[in-house]
Amino acid sequence: MKTLDTWRVPVVLAATVLLGACTNPASPGQHLRAYGVLVLEDGEPLVRAMGTDVDGSLEVTAGASRGPLVVRMLDRDGDEMGPAQGYYLAVNEANASVARWDQAVAGEYGGTLVGVGAGQTQFEFCKMHGAIGGGHADGCQTVTVTVHAGT
Repeated sequence: MKTLDTWRVPVVLAATVLLGACTNPASPGQHLRAYGVLVLEDGEPLVRAMGTDVDGSLEVTAGASRGPLVVRMLDRDGDEMGPAQGYYLAVNEANASVARWDQAVAGEYGGTLVGVGAGQTQFEFCKMHGAIGGGHADGCQTVTVTVHAGT
């Protein structure tokens, strides 16, 4: 029985060190979960969405762009959450042949809405935690985007 205990101690210590070597920049209780999104243009709200409750809209004309736009994630009370260290914004387009989101700097809380072709699509705004291009979502909100035909 003594040999089993001697064998377990180094294994448990090694596992503890490996599991504790997380590159997560926020401590376990510090995750800043987002429950909604607010998109602003020149300080004025274009769309505010919390779950299925959506006020406003994101619209652009095909062949044109709109922006720069600023994105603020919302907490469970609907209050704005500022950008925080270790977090970034990812915007996923359901159909990039209708509209796309361009960011001047990857991960920034803003960008430009570009109308590609007439129609509707969905953008998913996600507050991401970790390294840009990786990490995990700490809250996403889907918003409909309408692209009007150009004249």
